[in-house]
Amino acid sequence: MTRIVDPPCAQTDPELFFAQSSGEDERAPHIKQAMTICAGCPFKAECARAGLDAVVDEVWVQGVWAGVFVPSVGGIRRRESLQRLEVLAGVTVRELREVRRLEELARLQRLEARGLASWGDVYRMKVAAA
Repeated sequence: MTRIVDPPCAQTDPELFFAQSSGEDERAPHIKQAMTICAGCPFKAECARAGLDAVVDEVWVQGVWAGVFVPSVGGIRRRESLQRLEVLAGVTVRELREVRRLEELARLQRLEARGLASWGDVYRMKVAAA
C-alpha cells in the first residue's frame, strides 16, 4: 500500500511563506522559518513549477517557493530568484508561456472545428506567435 505524503509546508501556517509587505526580504523571521521548512522538502521541483506557473498566469504572489524567496518588485534579485526556480523546476518561464500559447491555439482550433470560433480567431493567434 502506498502512503501519500504531504509536503512539510502543508503542515504549517501558509502565511509563513508569503511576505507581508513589498519591503520584506529573506531576513524577515517568518521568511527564514519558511526557507528552513523548505530546505529538506522532497517536493521542491513541483513547488518551483507551481511558482513559475503563477508567473505565467500573472497571479504572482511574492514569497517563498521551493526554498527560494522571490520579492514582489522587479529587478536583479527577482530575476535571479526566478532563474533559481527555473533550475529547480527544469523548465523556463518562456517555455511555459509557449506551452500555454499552443494549448490556447489548440483550444481555438477545436472550437473553430465545431463552429464555435471563427477561422479569424485561429489566424490571429497564429500571426501573433510569428
